[in-house]
Parts: sequence; structure tokens; C-alpha cells
Amino acid sequence: PGRIVRVDRGEVDVATGVDDIVRATSTTSAKDAVAGDWVALDRGAARVTAIAPRSTAFVRRAARGARSAQTLAANMDVVLVVQALEPRINIRRLERELVLAHQSGARPLVVLTKTDVVDDATSTKAVAEASRCAPRVAVVAVSNRTRAGFDELERLVEPSRTFALLGSSGVGKSTLVSSFAGERVQLEGEIRDGDGKGRHTTTAA
Repeated sequence: PGRIVRVDRGEVDVATGVDDIVRATSTTSAKDAVAGDWVALDRGAARVTAIAPRSTAFVRRAARGARSAQTLAANMDVVLVVQALEPRINIRRLERELVLAHQSGARPLVVLTKTDVVDDATSTKAVAEASRCAPRVAVVAVSNRTRAGFDELERLVEPSRTFALLGSSGVGKSTLVSSFAGERVQLEGEIRDGDGKGRHTTTAA
């Protein structure tokens, strides 16, 4: 048994222990394996042979012309719905992302990043707006740069939980992952000055 921790270019990394990761390919029966899947691994052949039933999943509806929906990630306990306080939070987008988070079956948690580049009044107002948009969902504001708010965020995610991040490019998802890990584990991109949007820097799942 193992768990898929990375997917890219048709190959997967399967963790069978804390420091034991096997680079593998998938058999036809397991070709739709995604990050987060629990799988059966044929270690000798370095092949994933089966996928265990999923408890939660992000599923993208079938695009025009596609035969079926696409599963993007599986078996998350918590979904961090991430938005940046600068230039401002997008309530309409937050609503759509919360729908996706709820549909996955995991517990949503709204994270507002970049408190270090706005004043306290702006941060407080944004938290209030997000809380109205997300009833019964915790909202926490953090700074990846100063780590303000991280104590509360780590308490809400809880130890030994699997969490996924959902949000547009440039809101700080990769930086958030690195902040959790205590080291730079994902490439982080720069933000455009004109509209505050970022470049897509994370290409693997």
C-alpha cells in the first residue's frame, strides 16, 4: 500500500513511508490515479496496480467534447479556499470556490493571505465579508511573510490531516505550502503590478 504524493507527465510518486517514495507508472486499471489516492503498488515493477475507494475528491465537470468528468485530487480532509487581501478579495469567486470545496466532501476553511501589505481595518473588513459569504466556515487571515495568523491556521487544519488548496494564481498557495513545511517545497511566482495576478508556477499535482 502507498499514497500518491505527486503526479506529473503520466508518472506518479508513491509514498510507502515517511522517507520512502517510489517513482512509478500506472497500469490501465489505475491510469486515473491522482494526488492523494491510496493505491496498491507493485514495487518490483514500479507500477500502480489499483486505486482504493476515495473518501473525498475534487471533480471537474466534463468539458465540452469530453466523455467524463475529471478527478483532480482525492482524500482531502480540509480544503483551504485561499484569497489575497491585496488588491482585494473577490466575493463572487469566493462563492464559486466554496461550492467546489463543499462538493468535494472535505471541510472548507477560508484563508485570506497578505495581511502584511494591508492595514488592520482592511483585514478586519475582509474577514467580515468572507464570513458573511461562508456561514459556518472558519475564516483566518495570515501573512506568509511574518507568519501572523499561522498559529490559528495550524490549529484549524489539525495535525495528521490532508489539506488541499484552492484559489487563483497569485494568491499565495505555493508560498502557503512552503510556510507550512518550513522550507521552500514549491516554486513561487511573481505578481504583476497592474492587476495583482500571478503566473502559474505549479504545474504538477
